[in-house]
Parts: sequence; C-alpha cells; structure tokens
Amino acid sequence: MILTSSEIIAQLEQRLAEQISAAALAEWAFATFYAIEQGELTVMEAEAAHIAEALDALMFADDARFALDEAGLRQLLARLQSP
Repeated sequence: MILTSSEIIAQLEQRLAEQISAAALAEWAFATFYAIEQGELTVMEAEAAHIAEALDALMFADDARFALDEAGLRQLLARLQSP
C-alpha cells in the first residue's frame, strides 16, 4: 500500500475541522510512521521528504509542548499541497 500526501492532508483537514483530537492525529501519525518503517506502507520518492516531515511534526502532537497550533497545522497543510 502506498501512502500519499493527500492522506495526510485529509487527516490535517479533519483536525482543523475539530473532527479528530490532537491525540488521535498523533496516534495516526505514529502508526503510519511505524507502518512505513516496517515496510507495510511505502511512499513515492517524490513525496518522501514531505511525508517524513509531516509525520515527524505530528507524531507527538498528543503532548501540548509539541502539538502544532492552528497556524502550524495550516503551514504544514500548505507545504503538503504545494508541488
């Protein structure tokens, strides 16, 4: 299975719409990162850097010290949406 930026974008949009909590987003990001590390998910080379950056920024969002605020989430979203 291939992970794309659009899947991360969907998660960010859900968080911004308050449909999921910061903890749920962090749990998803950690599980996704782990699945990539275990070879259960792959990423396209062209998106690898953006995906790694996004997952790294989101994995610890359940801790308020590391959670991105709305502006940070929107910046991350914009980076993922840019070519």
